[in-house]
Amino acid sequence: MSRGARLRPGLGAALAGGALVAGLVAGPTSAQVVSAGAPRAGGVVSLAGAAGAVPDPGRLGPVHLDPLPAGVSLDVPDRTGTLLARSGARASVAHALAVAADSVTRPAGTPGIASLSEHVRPSCSGSGTDGHRVQVLYLHAAGTSRYRQVLPVLRNEVANVDDVFALSARQTGGERRVRWVHDAGCLPVVGDVAVPARALGTDFWATVAAVKARGFTSPARKYFMFADAAKICGIGTVYDDPSPTHNLNDGRYPSYARVDTPCWSGAHSTPAHELTHMLGGVQPNAPHATRFEHCWDESDLMCYDDGSGARLRQVCPASQEQLLDCHHDDYFDTDPPRGSFLARSWDTARSSFLDDEAPRADRSGTVPRRGSWTRPRVRDGVLSAALTDASGHVLARRAVAVQARWRGAGTWATLSHLTTDGAGVARTRPARARAGWFRFASSGVTSRAAYLKVPVRLR
Repeated sequence: MSRGARLRPGLGAALAGGALVAGLVAGPTSAQVVSAGAPRAGGVVSLAGAAGAVPDPGRLGPVHLDPLPAGVSLDVPDRTGTLLARSGARASVAHALAVAADSVTRPAGTPGIASLSEHVRPSCSGSGTDGHRVQVLYLHAAGTSRYRQVLPVLRNEVANVDDVFALSARQTGGERRVRWVHDAGCLPVVGDVAVPARALGTDFWATVAAVKARGFTSPARKYFMFADAAKICGIGTVYDDPSPTHNLNDGRYPSYARVDTPCWSGAHSTPAHELTHMLGGVQPNAPHATRFEHCWDESDLMCYDDGSGARLRQVCPASQEQLLDCHHDDYFDTDPPRGSFLARSWDTARSSFLDDEAPRADRSGTVPRRGSWTRPRVRDGVLSAALTDASGHVLARRAVAVQARWRGAGTWATLSHLTTDGAGVARTRPARARAGWFRFASSGVTSRAAYLKVPVRLR
C-alpha cells in the first residue's frame, strides 16, 4: 500500500476497530490473510474472493489497502476541476496526444517529485504492445465516463510513476522506465473501460472480476486501474516468491492494482507504490520487510507503519521519501553487489516489466555493465543469442530489435522487433535479398554481428 499519512505504531489496528488482522492461516508457501481492511484506515483484506479472481491465490502475499492520506476524504466528490488542479496537469488533452510518431517526448504535466522541473522521457521500446507491459485502465460505471476530461490527470500520474523509477534507479547507476503499453508516439495508452457500478465499491476482488470479464487476463500484463470512484485509496496484488529468476511476479500470472480518485495525486505516488507491489516488492524475506510486505527502514516509498507490529526506524533522509528502497538493500537495486541479498533474491529492478535505459555512472563513478549478449549463432538460417544482466541472470521477455547492416552500407537498419524467451534467448530467421551483418539490440546493448549470405535456392 501507499504512503500518504503516517500511522503511529498500533494506530492502524485502533482505527480498524482492533480487527485489522483477524487471523493468519499458515500455508505451505505463504500466509493467507483472512481479515478485512478498513477503507479509511487501511489494512490487510480478505482473500476469500481471490480464488475466483486471480490465479494461484494461495501464493499471494498479504493484500493491503492504503490508508487515506492526511486531509483526504472519501466523502467529498472529486470534481474534474479539482482533480486537474491537484495534479498540476495543465496541458490540454490535444497537446498531450499530439506527439510525433518518431519521437520520445516528455509527457505534459507537473512532476510530483520536487526535485524535477519536468517529467522524464518514457521508454519507447519495441512495438508498444510486445512482451511484458503495464497496461493502464480508466475504470468507470457505464454511462458515467469523463475519460477526455481526466485524461491529462491520468497521463500526469503515469509520468509520475516513471519519475519514481528513473530517479530511484539513478541512485545505483542505472536507468529504469516502466514498459507501458504505449502508442506510436511512445505515450502510455490509457484504456477507457466501463464496468458495473457494483465493481467500483470496496470489494477489490469484484473489481478484478469485472475487468477480467472485459478480457484483461493476459499474464504478459500488469493491469493498473485508475477507478473513477471514492471508496478506497489504493490496493495491489503481490505474490510471495523470492526466486531471483522465473519469479511469479514476473509474468507468470496477470496482476492487478486499483487507485481511486482521492489518491490519484499527492505528495507520494500511490500508483508507484502499487506498481512496486505488482512487480514483487517487498518480499517477506527482505532484510527490513514487515510481515505485510512493506518495510520499516525509513524513509522510503514502500515503508510505513502498516499495522504489522514492526517498529519504524529512521535510516534514510526525508528526501528519500518519494523514492524506492532506502539504501537499496530490500527490493530495488539496478546493480546489486555480488553476494548481496538482492543479487541472490528477487530484485524488482530486474523485472521484465521495466526497461533498462541508457547507462549512467554508478556510485563509484564508473559506468556499470548493464548486460551482455552471448555470441550469435546461426543454424539452419536461424540467428540466435542470449541476453543476461551484469549478474549473469537471464533477461527474459525483453524487447529486442533485429538490426542489419547490408554489405556496402555504412549504417545499421532495424528490420523487426521481437522479445527474448523465458531463457533470455532471441531468435530470428532474417528474410534477405542481399548479404549483410545482423545483430540484436536491447536497451542500447548490442550483440556481436553475424554475417549472413544470400540464401541459395535450389531449383
